Formats: sequence, structure tokens, C-alpha cells
Amino acid sequence: MQPRAGGQFLRPPPKARRPATWLRGRMYQQARSLLERMEDHPDLTWRFGTTVVGIEPAQDGAGNRDPSPSALILSAAAALECVYARRVIVAAGCFELPLHFPGWTTPGVMSAGAMQTLVKSGAGKPAHDVLLAGTHPLILIAAEQLLAAGVLVRGVVFAQTFSKFLRLALSPVVVLRNSAKLAPILGTICRLWLRRVPLRFCQAPVLAEADPSTGQLSRVKIAVLKPSGRPDRSRSYRVDSNTLGICYGFQAATELCRQAGAAIEWSPHNGGWIVNTDDFMRTSVNRLYAAGEQTGQHGADAAITKGQLAALGVMIDSNRIDVHCVDRHLRKLRRRLARQTRFAEALNAVASPSPDLTLLIADRDTLICRCEAVTAGVLDNALGLPESCGSANALKSLSRVGMGMCQGRLCYRKVVEFACARTGASIPDLGPFNAQFPISPIHMSGLDDPSAG
Repeated sequence: MQPRAGGQFLRPPPKARRPATWLRGRMYQQARSLLERMEDHPDLTWRFGTTVVGIEPAQDGAGNRDPSPSALILSAAAALECVYARRVIVAAGCFELPLHFPGWTTPGVMSAGAMQTLVKSGAGKPAHDVLLAGTHPLILIAAEQLLAAGVLVRGVVFAQTFSKFLRLALSPVVVLRNSAKLAPILGTICRLWLRRVPLRFCQAPVLAEADPSTGQLSRVKIAVLKPSGRPDRSRSYRVDSNTLGICYGFQAATELCRQAGAAIEWSPHNGGWIVNTDDFMRTSVNRLYAAGEQTGQHGADAAITKGQLAALGVMIDSNRIDVHCVDRHLRKLRRRLARQTRFAEALNAVASPSPDLTLLIADRDTLICRCEAVTAGVLDNALGLPESCGSANALKSLSRVGMGMCQGRLCYRKVVEFACARTGASIPDLGPFNAQFPISPIHMSGLDDPSAG
């Protein structure tokens, strides 16, 4: 989808204006090295600015299905093209989860990842000042990068207690085995402290206020959270800020694999609905492989390791190499992935927000599905109907949540959390929204293109 290789993690600017200091931090070292080896490789064909909007089994001339999957691609010219492949590796990543509170759609409220994208790619930066809020350590990294870009950071607000983070940092096993990962985070905290950026814990935004004359964000109301997670309105304060960056965890982008019929499982702390794979990242669909965050939210280094395992799986299944020839390398990769996964899952358990957070902060007028303008009150009314209790798709049909441009990416998690709180059901019982073609918006003219098959 992007104009250059590197994904959301690197977001490289054009080579012509890529500064020598671009993403020099230790956490980016492995990904940068990989990008330098592959982005100009003569044996790779890149298709930038394109979006895969569907995967389905190929068919022969008689209409019989072939076991090879086919990828349906939307080109930059809005024409659909069917690309056939014997094997497909899907590495669709993940996306940030917002916090649904009154005013969260006010201009000036954006994801912390979007701010990072502006800074990393050199496309720009927030014009004035920034306040960051969330549950994930990404907001610490974003704060430091914004400071380096000359942006005034008003503060960093975490919903968790400080002691919850401290339990992770003081675990001897975690510290000894993952010091290389913890050191950059601790270094960032120290540098923010030296720059006198306030770090506050057990707090969350409860209201974003717009300037009446411009409609842009002007102030953010922050409330202290009680042990129950409920905001204490009597202990709230306001921060003057033009920009609020939020990150309350991530959701795995499994739409393509789900559309193809791959088996999934619910993992609340590791990305929601994630794709089941074997040791070589094979899915339950023949010749379809999955790598990266959609198999578990384990970070960029683990995503690279999973990609290497998927590549080995493709080569073994294609009879390009013998599994015994790479046995030693394979054991090394699996040990590395196990170590990376253990640390990531410990971090995710600390960084995952309480499922009740939105329920306790949102009022009946708070938008839950911004695409279809469905409020918490409308959703609550739909949940009162007996036919809404069967599945997430039933609730979608009754209330229109998830039917908009994002196809539920930004609202699904909160919708099912609302449903579970109101009905006593579990998220695995409700299931995901159906992943239908096209998984991303396309131009209607592309549907008439005969080359799409």
C-alpha cells in the first residue's frame, strides 16, 4: 500500500532527502539493515501504491477451483487486476485502537502512529503542541521523536498505574533476557524526564474540547482513574493543547486471511483475532502463509523472524530446499522467536487497556462507529433487542456498526466489549465481523474491468 518499502515501522522518506540521522535508534537497527539489503534487490518486483482487496482460490477455464490462492489487487489507477500465485504470504500488520470518549473525533485528535508517520517520513509534524495519552509504550517513543522534531510535548498520560509497569521492569527474568529491548524504553523515559515532559499514570482523557471559532482541538480534560477504572470527575484537570495523540493498543489486520478461510483464534492481549499458523507460518488454507503482527502482536523484530520462517516454509513446500539442510538454522530461528514472543506477551499484558475503559468514559452521545455515526446510545438500544445477542454480525445488521469505510477496524473491539458487558456473552461467542470483498474501499469503475477476472 505504501509508496516505499519499510512498512509502518520504518516509513522511510525518499532516498533523495533521507537524512543521515534517520531512525538511528537501536530498536530500528535490524529493520533498517534488512531494508538496505532488499529494497533495491534485482530479483524482487515491487508493486507500490497498490492494495490487495481480496484473496480467493483460483479457477481454471472450466470454473473448477485450483488449490493455489489468487490475489486480487487494486492498482493506483483504480483498476482491478487479478494476480495468480502458487503461494501467497500475507503480512498485513496491525492498526492502532482509539479510545472512544466524548470529543475523540474532534479535529486535532489523532493516533500516535499517525504522528510518527509524519515525523519518520519527513512529510511534516504537528504544527503547535502535543499531548499524548494511551496504554502502550509507543507513546513514549512518539514523544521523544516529536521532541527531536522540535514539537512541544505537553505531557504523556498513561491509563495504567506506575506499579503495573514497574512489575515488568523489576522482573529478573524479563530484565536479564530482554535488556536490549528494555534499555531503549528506559532511556526514553530518562530523556523525557530531563526535558521536563510530565509523565502521569492512572489517568485518561475524558473530553476533547474544540475552539468554537475554528472547530479545532483547544483543550483536553484529563481525569484520574479510580481502582475500578471509573474516572473520578472530581479529580480532573484541563490541558491546553492543539493536538492529542492516542494509542490504546493494536488490532491485528487479519481481514485477508479470514476472507480466504484461514483459521483464527481470539487473543485479547496479542492483537484480538489472530491467524493460526504452524511452525513454518502455514495457515489452515493450502499454500497460504501468514507472518508478522497478524499472527500475534509481538513487535518488529519478531515480525522479521516470522517472515524468515514463512520464507523457509515456502522454499520447503516448493522443494527448493530440504528441511534437514536448514535444521540448525531453523532451531536458531525458533529459539529467537520464542524469546521475542515471551517478552512481547509480557509487555502486552501490561500495555493492554481494560475492556471497561470506554464503557466507563463514554456517554450516550459518544460516537462508537464514526463511519456510520453510531453512538453508544444507539448501540445500547440495539443490544436491548433479543436478535442482537447471537453474533457480532447480527449486531452489525441491526445498528450499522462496522458498515462504513473502515469496515469495523476502528470500532469492532469496542462494539463487542459493549456487547459482552451488556449481555454477558464472550467475544469468541460473538465472533468477528465477516471479512468481505473488497476489504478496502475501491473505485466502482474497477468492478467493470475485465482483466480482474
